[in-house]
Amino acid sequence: MAKLRKNLIFWFLLFWVVIPIELVYSADSIYKKKVMIKHFDNPLGWTEEYNPGAILSDKLKSAFWKMDGYHLIEFDPKTQPVSPAQFIIQGKILTFDVDPNRTMDDKLSTSAEVGIELEVVSGKTWKPLIKEKFWTSSSGGGRKNFGKLAMMEEPKGVKIDNAGVARAMGNLVTQVAGYVNEVVKNLPFEAMIIAVDKENDVVMISAGSTQGVKIRDRFHVFSLDSGFMDPITKQSLGEKWVRQGVIKIKNVNEHFSEAEIIGGGDFKQEYWVKPRDTSLSGRKKPWWQFHNLTPIQ
Repeated sequence: MAKLRKNLIFWFLLFWVVIPIELVYSADSIYKKKVMIKHFDNPLGWTEEYNPGAILSDKLKSAFWKMDGYHLIEFDPKTQPVSPAQFIIQGKILTFDVDPNRTMDDKLSTSAEVGIELEVVSGKTWKPLIKEKFWTSSSGGGRKNFGKLAMMEEPKGVKIDNAGVARAMGNLVTQVAGYVNEVVKNLPFEAMIIAVDKENDVVMISAGSTQGVKIRDRFHVFSLDSGFMDPITKQSLGEKWVRQGVIKIKNVNEHFSEAEIIGGGDFKQEYWVKPRDTSLSGRKKPWWQFHNLTPIQ
């Protein structure tokens, strides 16, 4: 009877404690994708002293800060040719008319028209993922002149809630943020291998606790051919990913992590890692070679 009780306790602990813990560690986490939002270009020929492109980008940043799944970063592409951001949101304002039928100085702002061209590019290849135009307008709801208010508030943080253009700008930000999120959220999280220690079978990746990486997380390692071209048309056919192996996280810092190589090898800096539920199509080695196994002849 005592032996039976011990067996029951063992199986209880196995199924309700040990296995759930292992599943928690092995399940894919919700990783935050690194995103940079650049200042939008002002309309062609813009001469006003305030900066609607900066206002729009600041409001987009606020919108993405409130969403799950994103870590907003800043970097200078001129000094950092290899982008630390997975996605870069940029664009230009095509139309920014505050009270199109009135002058900004002699009337209060009560209506507005805003149109932009949005572009989301890949941080690793600089190829566009999204290119769309958005336009919105509003009438009424304003008590203050937007131009003067914007100049007073910049650059510490523009608050245009009482300006007539606020409704149009808010509608536009909601449209853009929602659209980008719907596209980007379905793309897999990616991080870069930033260092390789072949002697100890260890690599460092460009993601840490800030991005949601945890000890014992596993990632697939891929090389990338971004110049996969059609031999006839010479047009880009997209990105070709080739699976190279598997890593397991052993130490996590705020913005980077250390991982042991548990499958594959010959990794290089600027190889990419993706969560293990990523499709394995395009791998160039049989699965058993990643785990040092020999097929049965």
